[in-house]
Amino acid sequence: MQTPKVSFHVNNEPLYYDAERKAILVSQATRLVWIHENGRRENGIKWAKSWKEKLLGNWAIFRRVLRLGVHSIYPFLDGFLRVENKKVIYSNSGFSEEWTFSSFKGSRPLNLGISPDGFACFGEYFSNADRGEVRVFGTNDGVNWREVWKFKAAEIRHVHGCIYDEYRNGFWVLTGDSDDESGLYFTGDHFATLIKEGTGSQQYRAVEVIPGPGGIIVPMDSPSERNWIQHFDPTNKSLNPLCEINSSAFHAIRLGGIDFVSTVTEPSPVNDEDHACVYASMNGTDWKLIAKFKRDFFPTKYQKYFRYAEIRFIETKGNATQLIAHGRALKGLSSGMMTWNLDEIKTFLSA
Repeated sequence: MQTPKVSFHVNNEPLYYDAERKAILVSQATRLVWIHENGRRENGIKWAKSWKEKLLGNWAIFRRVLRLGVHSIYPFLDGFLRVENKKVIYSNSGFSEEWTFSSFKGSRPLNLGISPDGFACFGEYFSNADRGEVRVFGTNDGVNWREVWKFKAAEIRHVHGCIYDEYRNGFWVLTGDSDDESGLYFTGDHFATLIKEGTGSQQYRAVEVIPGPGGIIVPMDSPSERNWIQHFDPTNKSLNPLCEINSSAFHAIRLGGIDFVSTVTEPSPVNDEDHACVYASMNGTDWKLIAKFKRDFFPTKYQKYFRYAEIRFIETKGNATQLIAHGRALKGLSSGMMTWNLDEIKTFLSA
C-alpha cells in the first residue's frame, strides 16, 4: 500500500493551524499571513524589524543559515506567544501590541509549554560548554517573566523542552546531553517542586514527548546510540522500546487520535542517514513509517550551518482534518509547508 499523499506549498512556512477558523498562520518572507481555506488572505504583521532581517529575510536560504524569522508560535490567553531569534514575544490576537522577553541564554528556546490555566514556561537551550547554571522561566500573563527553577552548575547541559501533560496536570522538563545530564523531570505545581523521574542513559534524552493516559511516548535524540521510540510508565519508572527509527527525533505531536514523530539528519557516527522521516501510530505501540524525504544538496559537514533536514509539526487548535508541518532543508523544499490528510493516514495505519 502506498504511503499517504503529501502536498507541498513552497512559499509558505506554517506556524499555527486554527482548525476552528479554518485558517493557517504562515510566514511569507518577512510577513505573517493568515491563509483561509476559502482562499482569503489576512495580513498579520511584518516580523522583520532590523535592517538585517528586512534585507535578508526575503530569502529562505538566509533565513535558514542566520536563523531569522519566527521559529514557532503558540496561542496563549487572548493572544499569541512566538519565538524568534533571542526573544520570546507576546502579542494580542491582532498583533497590534507586543511585549518582548529576551533575558535568557541561547539563541532561542526549542519549545514552550503552556497549561490550560494560563501558565507558560521554557528552559534555556545554549551550548553551555562550561556546564553553568540553567534556568527555567515562567509567566502568567506573557508580559512578566520570572525564573521558576534553576538547575545547578554541572547538573545538566541545557533544557530541550517543557511539555504540558493534560493527563497528570503538570509539565515534563526534558534535559540533555550526556547520560547523567539527560533526564525526564516532572512538576505538578508550576515548579514549586521538580522531580527527576528518569535519568542515567541516552534513552532519557529527548526533545519532545507525547503524554498519554497510560504513559509517555519518548522518542530518543541521541548521536551516540541507535534511536528508538519508547514508552515511559511514570508509575513504575519503566522505559520500554517500541520502534527503532532512522535517526535522532526532534518533533512529536498527537493529532486527531494519531501520534506522530519526525526525525532529522543530524550526522554522527551512528546516525549517517540522509533522510528525514515521519512515523505514526494510532495506539502508541504499533508504529509505521509514513513519509521519507531526502535532505537537500549541501554536504553533510555543512549541515550544522545550512540546517538539518527537518519536519516540524505545528501547533493546532480544534478538530483538525489535516497534519501540517514545516519542511526545511529537504530535496525540492528549502523551506515550506507540508500537508497530509488525516483520514488517509488512518487508512494507511489500519491496513
